Amino acid sequence: MPLTREQICEIKAAIKVSIDELIQNDAFIQRVCEILTKTIGKKIDEALKTYSDSIEHLEEQNNALQGKIDNLEQYTRRNNLRISGLAEEHDENLERKVIAFCKDKLGVTIESKNIDGVHRLGKADKSKSSRPITIQFTNHGCKKNIIKSRSKLKHFKEIFFINEDLTKIRHELYKAAQKKWGNKNVWILDGIIKVKIADKVSSIKSSRDLQIYSLVKYSVL
Repeated sequence: MPLTREQICEIKAAIKVSIDELIQNDAFIQRVCEILTKTIGKKIDEALKTYSDSIEHLEEQNNALQGKIDNLEQYTRRNNLRISGLAEEHDENLERKVIAFCKDKLGVTIESKNIDGVHRLGKADKSKSSRPITIQFTNHGCKKNIIKSRSKLKHFKEIFFINEDLTKIRHELYKAAQKKWGNKNVWILDGIIKVKIADKVSSIKSSRDLQIYSLVKYSVL
């Protein structure tokens, strides 16, 4: 049997009175606030966790992609070397200069056909020292011969350096590794950063590797 209009009005009035009484009850209001705070807080934590997981996943994907790009870029430099210390001259013939340097200082014979490209790095600035030279050889053998012979440079008064042509990311990792473990424990092998930690040689491929290997005690040579 449906309620009459009068009964409905009475029920509404009774509900209003009950609600008004509850609103005036401090304990009830406190309880409601606690429940709302707990429920809302839980929802926020769940949303933040989902957001954080998504960000972490995107960062992992980005780091993996950057690693692949860096590996590809470094591979294109696998036949490259950088020479520092060769005096810079106006209208210089870098190819001849490099060939003469390799023969006179290293005892290594390099011909024009072995060089695919050669240039100085950066813009010329007379107020600064000579810019390093990047050489791209046509084959890996020429580069290896020069790397093997660079120890001969210590017999000359002039200061020369021969190094791998590293990407920007790899160069920064290399410097960070040297700072962490010392120059004698860090070196480059065909574009790969090697570090000796606890008498074991490992490869540094990312900043994450630096963090992981930092937890390992190492022995200084």
